[in-house]
Amino acid sequence: MRIISCNYSHRIGEAKATTTKSYNELDDVIKMDCLIDVIYELRNLQERLHKKMYRPNRLKNGIKEE
Repeated sequence: MRIISCNYSHRIGEAKATTTKSYNELDDVIKMDCLIDVIYELRNLQERLHKKMYRPNRLKNGIKEE
């Protein structure tokens, strides 16, 4: 079941999350559980991307670390 959708706007350079009808019909306790799960997954995605972007090019005092 799809509960949340994210859309990126090139015009404003932002992503916005919107909830679906299925999510809106859930009990509040289940909604909260879903949000906690999604936030956890998004943090994992963010951490992996951050490592990919910055780990290989770590700089220490302006000098690339190998």
